[in-house]
Amino acid sequence: MLARHIETNSDKSNLITKGALVTGGSRYAPHFVRSYLTTEFGRNRFFMAWMYILKCSDDSYYVGSTKNLELRLSQHQSGKGSRYTSGRLPVELVYGEEYDKVVDAYYREKQVQNWGRAKREALIHDNLEALPPLAKKKFEKKKNTNKPSLVE
Repeated sequence: MLARHIETNSDKSNLITKGALVTGGSRYAPHFVRSYLTTEFGRNRFFMAWMYILKCSDDSYYVGSTKNLELRLSQHQSGKGSRYTSGRLPVELVYGEEYDKVVDAYYREKQVQNWGRAKREALIHDNLEALPPLAKKKFEKKKNTNKPSLVE
């Protein structure tokens, strides 16, 4: 599977793609047929699938996936993208990964949705070596000082 993530430039109008090592996939993914679009040159091209992260006005993150990133961003900005982002406008695209298959983008979306804020920010800032330590849950053993000791 090929995945690329995007970075936005300072005016957020031009999307620049660059390579990234992203693996994944789902063995439970159904078979999808690619959607084709006739371009202005008379050739058929398929939509690539995207997993994206938006930063909302309250500094929260929204993770989604789509086949048409530009359309989906305009839907979010107009308040029609999702209920979550409609109350947190304006939103800003801070990260995206491009996939060949819709199921791969959807799988990645669900994976990143389960991550905490620190791990999402490490991904956004391209700090890939910080991802494994952030995946480990830290359990602290709590001593209950309210119970009387059974042994005296």
